[in-house]
Amino acid sequence: MGWLFKSREDAITCNSDAAANAWRKAAEAQKAGDHEASRAWTDWARDCDQTATRFANGDYDDVIQNP
Repeated sequence: MGWLFKSREDAITCNSDAAANAWRKAAEAQKAGDHEASRAWTDWARDCDQTATRFANGDYDDVIQNP
């Protein structure tokens, strides 16, 4: 099986970083008046935050090499 992440910490960091980037993109889109893009980035940010939480809870250990 191929591993997506080497450790739980890597998985959490990756998803948290993606969420932070998406929140920034949502804010930029909102500032530019692009409400549709802002909503899309906000949805993606929330999804990344939820995924990071699930990694922290051990829900996705099957894709981590050394959970």
